[in-house]
Amino acid sequence: MTGKFGKICDIGVLRWSGGLAGAAAVLAAAVLTAVVPASPAAASAVPAGTAILLTGQPAALAVPADGRLDGYGVTGQVLGVATASRVDGRPAGPGQVLWVIGVRWQVDQVTPAARLSLSVLADGRTVPLPLPAGGATSADSGDRYWAVPEPTTASDVTLQATSGGFTQSFSLTHLRRTGPPAPALYRTPGQWRTVVPVDRTVRLALPPYLGFATAPLAVTLQAVTVTQFGPAGPTDVPPSGAGAWLTLTITSHQTGDGTTYFYSRIAADQITLTVPGQAPQPATVVPGGGQDPAPAPGAGS
Repeated sequence: MTGKFGKICDIGVLRWSGGLAGAAAVLAAAVLTAVVPASPAAASAVPAGTAILLTGQPAALAVPADGRLDGYGVTGQVLGVATASRVDGRPAGPGQVLWVIGVRWQVDQVTPAARLSLSVLADGRTVPLPLPAGGATSADSGDRYWAVPEPTTASDVTLQATSGGFTQSFSLTHLRRTGPPAPALYRTPGQWRTVVPVDRTVRLALPPYLGFATAPLAVTLQAVTVTQFGPAGPTDVPPSGAGAWLTLTITSHQTGDGTTYFYSRIAADQITLTVPGQAPQPATVVPGGGQDPAPAPGAGS
C-alpha cells in the first residue's frame, strides 16, 4: 500500500494519507529522522567601554534614599541600581560585572542650552549612556534603564549628569550624590530652581523734571528665584562661600495723563536687599542679565 505525507512543523511531525500498515512504517521513520532544532548561539558579552539601553525594568534594584540628580534646566532621579552577571540575555565579559542603572529626567523646554547627557565613570574611564531619540531635551523621559560593564575591581562607579557644561555626580557604589554641594538645586523637590511668585507693585514719587511735575514710577516685583545659576547661564554659579543666587524679576513703568515723563533707568545700586541684622546689599548687574535699553523719547521707561 502506498501513501503520501506532508511535513507540518519543524520537529518531524508528519501527516499520513495511506493505510494503517504503511502509516506505522512511516511513523517509525519519522521518529528516527525527526529534526531537533540546533541550540541558539550563545549571546555575546556586553563589550567593555559600552552601555546598552535595556528594553524594560530589571528586577531587584536598590533604591537610593535621595536619588535626585538635578542640573542646569534639568531635574533627574536615580530610580535604582544593581549589579548582575547577565541582563537581557547578555552576559558580562571576563572580569566584568554589569551595573544596572535606572534614571528618569525632565529638561526645561524654555531654558537656553539645557541639554542632558549621562555617563558612567569608574577609575578614570568614562562610558556615555545612549539616550533614546530626543532624550537629551525630553520634557519627560519616562523610566529608562541601562547596563554598563565595569571591572569587578572598580573602587567606585559614578553616574554623571551634564547640562550646559555643569555636571552633578551620583555614586552608584554608595547610592548618594558626591562632589561640591549645590543646595539651590535641591531646595524644591522636582524643580531645579525655586521660583516664588510675588506680583507686588509700589509707586515711587519722582522729583520734578525741568520744573514740570512727573508721573509716579510703578515698580513691580514679579517673582523671586533661588537658583544655582545666575542670569548669565550655567557658568554663572554663586561666588565661593555663597549658597545660591537670589534673582529678582522686576519691571517698572510710568503712567499718567498729560504728565511729564521722567526718562531714566533704575541702576542696580538703587535696588538693595536687606537681611535682618545685616547692612543693605546692592543688586549686581550680571553680563547678559537682561537690563532694558534706554527708552526712546516719548515712550516712557
